[in-house]
Amino acid sequence: NEYSKLRLLNDFLFITFILFGKNPIISYNFLLLILPLINSINFSGNKKTILLYAVFVFSLVILYVTYHILQPGSITQIDIVNTVVTVLVLGVVEWYTSLRLKVRNFREVLIEAIDEYYVNPSMIEKPHLVFREVVNEINDKINDDLVTHLYCFLCDKEVNNKLIIVNGSRFIYEYEFEENYAENVKSKDFKIDANIKLDKNISTTNLSMYVKLEDREYIFVFLTKRTIPVYLQIIGIQRVVKSAIYKMAKFLTGERILREFKDEEKRKLSNNRKYVDRSIGAMHYIRNRLGPIKNVSKVLEVRHKVPAEKSEEFNEKLEKELNQTKNELNNIIQRADYLLEKSNNPFENVATDLIHFSKIFSTFKRTIYKYLGSTATIDLIYHDQIDDIYVEISLEGYEIFLIDWISNIEKHGDGNFKSEFIVEKNTFSLKIENGFPEKDLASVQRLIAELSNHERIEISSRNTYGINQVYKFLTRNNLKSKISIKNSSTLCLVIEFEIVKNENSSI
Repeated sequence: NEYSKLRLLNDFLFITFILFGKNPIISYNFLLLILPLINSINFSGNKKTILLYAVFVFSLVILYVTYHILQPGSITQIDIVNTVVTVLVLGVVEWYTSLRLKVRNFREVLIEAIDEYYVNPSMIEKPHLVFREVVNEINDKINDDLVTHLYCFLCDKEVNNKLIIVNGSRFIYEYEFEENYAENVKSKDFKIDANIKLDKNISTTNLSMYVKLEDREYIFVFLTKRTIPVYLQIIGIQRVVKSAIYKMAKFLTGERILREFKDEEKRKLSNNRKYVDRSIGAMHYIRNRLGPIKNVSKVLEVRHKVPAEKSEEFNEKLEKELNQTKNELNNIIQRADYLLEKSNNPFENVATDLIHFSKIFSTFKRTIYKYLGSTATIDLIYHDQIDDIYVEISLEGYEIFLIDWISNIEKHGDGNFKSEFIVEKNTFSLKIENGFPEKDLASVQRLIAELSNHERIEISSRNTYGINQVYKFLTRNNLKSKISIKNSSTLCLVIEFEIVKNENSSI
């Protein structure tokens, strides 16, 4: 605390007063003098170690000089050497203890930075903020802006250890690694200064660390301004941050499990929307056929072909049945009107928000890899900076659309898939191409025709391979689109997003 230095001086003044005029080299006197050193855990750390040893040496010199003046020749050179060696040994022990305390404190600070993710509402579903905080804490503790960025990659063991970006302190679109990079990192658990290309930047000074958690393997990459200093390598910086990195791997795994749960909930929500859409179609069908029934009831009201002797009884029954029919018809029509009223449909008006292009890209990439595997092709074509590109859409609707469309590609496609993002000045387009079997050509042609036929979409109750959800997503977000067939075997969907430049997004 703030009085520790004062207590330190007070202890040495008291000990010096007691030993004044006595031989400081005698074991029991020397032991009394080094008690503050032995108890240095109360004084060391926070840069008090130098003061501790400075006061000790000063007290020892004062006691030695005064005793030598009072009794000259009582202290031999061997006594002095033994004393110096003892002090040096104690200094080494104290330095090692202080270092261990600092390392432990360093680890605790990193762990706290990661734990902040679970208690800070502003960081929920934004893991990149945790990566940035870890970078800041590392630089703060080593008093050097050494680390620039931190990224996490997943090793896809099924595709020759292909690395897939999980998250990072800054979003990246493209990345390349030197040959046998993953194998080299995994063999030693870490690697210093590999050749890594992130977007258009090449890094040759970095630290890569391997973490295995259950059946998933991660590689964390610290980009640095220069090669990690020798003293940090001697200390073993990779061992110091290992526990924090392992905790980050655990929370990223938890994020994945949560995301899969949310995807499953979105799939259920998609099924619910289909049910509502089909219900609306059914009510359209019923309502259109209730008109003739009402006309029949009007005709029955004026019919008088019943024999005279039975007309009174028939009229009473007819009037009773007509009244009941009218009531039932009114009830059915009211319910149909309620279901057909868009303001009553909880799925019709989905809130939109400003979403960053990186979120659009990463959501698409995650969905593609989940359903089609990490070998699926995703190209990004752009000329200018894309850091300030936003689009105003419903992120939930976009995710549901992707899950519905891509899962249908997985079920009905022939394995040929290609996708690309094309960024222009005022718009960017998402182009998805997937092959389909020749026997499905007629069905696909009918589905494309339905995309422009609004009423048929509303009343259609059969499987539309996701065309219905595409229409809903496009119309609710006012997006332009084009769907076509290439070479009689490839379905091509192009969606155009209007770019909005605004820093106040919800990413």
